[in-house]
Amino acid sequence: MKFTRIVSFVAFASLAIPSVSARENSMGIRVGFNTRNSSPAAGLWFQHEFAPHFRLAPNIDYIFRRNDTDALSINCNGQFPIHFGGSGAFVFYPLAGLNYTSWNYHHNDDPDISDSSSDGNGDVTSRKNRFGFNAGAGLEYRVSPTLKLALEAKGTLVKSYSSATVTLSIGYVF
Repeated sequence: MKFTRIVSFVAFASLAIPSVSARENSMGIRVGFNTRNSSPAAGLWFQHEFAPHFRLAPNIDYIFRRNDTDALSINCNGQFPIHFGGSGAFVFYPLAGLNYTSWNYHHNDDPDISDSSSDGNGDVTSRKNRFGFNAGAGLEYRVSPTLKLALEAKGTLVKSYSSATVTLSIGYVF
C-alpha cells in the first residue's frame, strides 16, 4: 500500500512540476502480452521529460485472467531516450525501474462445486503481492507533434513471480 502511494505521488507530482524549458509530457494507452500467465495486458502510461536524456514514466497495467490467474502491475521507470534518424521522429530508450504486482489466484475450495455459481459461491481468490525491478527497452515513432506510437519490452524480476511484458502504445504529447 505504501509503494502504491509513492508511485501515485510521483506520477501526479511530475504533472505539477514546472519545467524550466519546453520539456514535454505525454500520456496514453497500451496493450500487450505478459509471459507469467500467457495472457493479454492493457494499461495507462504517463511520461514526464526532465532532461533531453531522462524521463520518468509511471504506468499501470491489468494482466487479464487466464488459467484462473490475473494481476495488477504498477511500475515507475526511468527512461533514457536516444534520438536517431534525420527528422528525430525515432527514439530508442532503455529503461529501468521499480515494480509492484498483485497476482490474484482464483480457485474453488468446494470439491462438490464444479463451476462458479452465479452468486459467486465457491470462488476463492488469494493474492500474492510482490515488489520487484524492471529492465527493458522501447522504440518510439513520432507520428505528429502531438501523437506518438511505441513498442516496449521489459522483464520484471520479482521473487517467484518474474515475467516479461511486450506492449504497443499510443499517446498524446503535450
